[in-house]
Amino acid sequence: MSSPVPGSSLVLHLLFSAYNKNARATALRFIKITTNVYGLDKALRIIVYTLSLASALRLRVEPSSTIAPRIKALSSALADTRIAMRLFSTIPSIEYFLDPVCNPTTRQRFANAALLVYAPAELAYWLGAHSVVPMTPLTLDRWSRLSCIGWGAWIVVELYEITLAISAKREQLQAARVNAASSADVKAALAERDAVAAQLNDLYARAIAQMCDLPMAVHWSLPSYPLPGELVSALGIVGGVAGWWRMWRNAA
Repeated sequence: MSSPVPGSSLVLHLLFSAYNKNARATALRFIKITTNVYGLDKALRIIVYTLSLASALRLRVEPSSTIAPRIKALSSALADTRIAMRLFSTIPSIEYFLDPVCNPTTRQRFANAALLVYAPAELAYWLGAHSVVPMTPLTLDRWSRLSCIGWGAWIVVELYEITLAISAKREQLQAARVNAASSADVKAALAERDAVAAQLNDLYARAIAQMCDLPMAVHWSLPSYPLPGELVSALGIVGGVAGWWRMWRNAA
């Protein structure tokens, strides 16, 4: 039996120490996010649209590429996985629509109604696409578009709500800054200012995500598919990164 290499134990100790100090917290945060269905969806979204964009760009450079179709196939499989993960989303959409607590305003009622269109329509599309329920191509297409119309309607309400929230939060931040400059308890005032600033940044990230999603929803709602595929993929990536950034910060 060979003797250990001199210093190998020390090297391993240093490697494990470095991992525990630098990488373990990052790994644990990643695990926390991706073991949550919403976090996993955000991760898959970024991968799906990155692969889709890579496939399209590869075909532009080399139209006869044999790699591009494989990349696209992987992207499509993961996109289908994302829909499967929302298989039971119709149930909460019904609950949100019926529960008065979830509908404090007319806008929120409309948003929940939009989700009540989106979720069942997407489920019907998925079942038809996998031949679980027999459908003609035209019926399948209509379910797909109806789902995106519901999604788009929800996004419009969400963007309006975010705009109102940003306006209010900006005023709150301005007041917190004034308070921090004159407060006797400077530490507490600065902490309040930083907390409000973090909330405002979160709202900005939500706005970016929804502004990326809206043109995608419109694109898939129209028969002509007006946007270039590369632009749709780019919007998917940016919106996904904004959503991931929010979850990453909140998982700290």
